[in-house]
Amino acid sequence: MALATGQHTVLVFKKIQFLGSWTRLNGASGIIYAAITRHTMRVVVDTYSGAMETYFFTLKPADEVGHVRRRRAGSHPALCQKSAPGDVTTCSGR
Repeated sequence: MALATGQHTVLVFKKIQFLGSWTRLNGASGIIYAAITRHTMRVVVDTYSGAMETYFFTLKPADEVGHVRRRRAGSHPALCQKSAPGDVTTCSGR
């Protein structure tokens, strides 16, 4: 496992969507996703007011995203590019 340097974001999420090609490694305490090429990830969270908000991330090839089981928390190797109110995940790649 390599030591990751640079900016990171950690979120407690309700839903996460990986768009594009990713690899996945299941472990005892979590799951690691790695982007195969430059791809987008959408993360839906609850705000303090109870409303949902979606954060958009673009990850470079080989960037890894870690998720802790049972806590629905994730570590993302980037800062989000933008956010939007509500759940703006898509179905069928649209």
